[in-house]
Amino acid sequence: MTNKNISKENNKKNPWKPADEGDHYPSMKEWWCIETLFKTLEDNRKWNLKASFAYKLETPSCFFIYYLFDMTSKKLVAKKAVNDDIEKLSYKKNKIDLKYEKNTIKGLYPKYKVHIEDKEKDITVDMNYNAKIFPHWSAQDSTNGYLPIGLDYYRYGWLLNSDLSGSLKIKGNLHKIKGKGYLERAWGNWSYINPFQKLSGIRKTISTYGNLFYWWFSHRKPKIFNSISFNSENNPFGYDWFWGIFKNDWSVFYGNSLFWLSEGPAFGILTLFTEGNNYLDFANVNFHYNKVKYIEEYDMYYPIDLSLTANLNDKKIILMMKGP
Repeated sequence: MTNKNISKENNKKNPWKPADEGDHYPSMKEWWCIETLFKTLEDNRKWNLKASFAYKLETPSCFFIYYLFDMTSKKLVAKKAVNDDIEKLSYKKNKIDLKYEKNTIKGLYPKYKVHIEDKEKDITVDMNYNAKIFPHWSAQDSTNGYLPIGLDYYRYGWLLNSDLSGSLKIKGNLHKIKGKGYLERAWGNWSYINPFQKLSGIRKTISTYGNLFYWWFSHRKPKIFNSISFNSENNPFGYDWFWGIFKNDWSVFYGNSLFWLSEGPAFGILTLFTEGNNYLDFANVNFHYNKVKYIEEYDMYYPIDLSLTANLNDKKIILMMKGP
């Protein structure tokens, strides 16, 4: 598929306002996440760093995690995951300005700075993000980023493609880095523990369900599926997720609410960004787990080989994703 095949001219306007990037306290839950893929320039080694800053009022508490993978050697180099006093995480309105201990994310579209520091493991990462495209709301043309969960709802959006540069210091060695970065935002008054507890936003939740179902069914012709597989291991409030950048600099996002399915229609979205801020939101997506892996520590299965087929009018995408 080439850019000539993209008939829809998207609105060339950033859908995120400064208020969307800053905090929404006192939402019940809110998070900011990054995911990165980069190389250390002198040895061309591939790395993956992800980090999340969040607060939740149920406990109340704040949450900070980071994982650093050496993808060349297929090793987890370092990780940290902590629940802490909610006051240990600071944030501000109308811009991203997060701080947990010495770990920070700061900025406003299109530029951000990330600093992750772990003295115990002798790791310091400094990254500069420079966005290549606009941010995007999940199901932007249908619900403008609002998604239901139980009787509640939240708002969910992401920036798929940013150029990344900076440095990685590990065990006394300083490396220059270059790669790609992802940024994610979510907030709302919902609970994973009691998703049917709150009723304050029930009208908004019902209208969001309605808009999503209409959008989903309007992109699918009535049919009998060749096969639909169910898996009792799936959490109905769990999800599959991936993000990626193609060699031609197009970017892709996929998110799917599982509802115990392991094969069949995806109750989610696949978004493809091409050049010039053109995007395609695919509602007609079918998925299949080709292979799953069991993690004894967490008593869970996850797909390591996943197939997707997505259709939108005369356009079709077939994707194959494989993990380690």
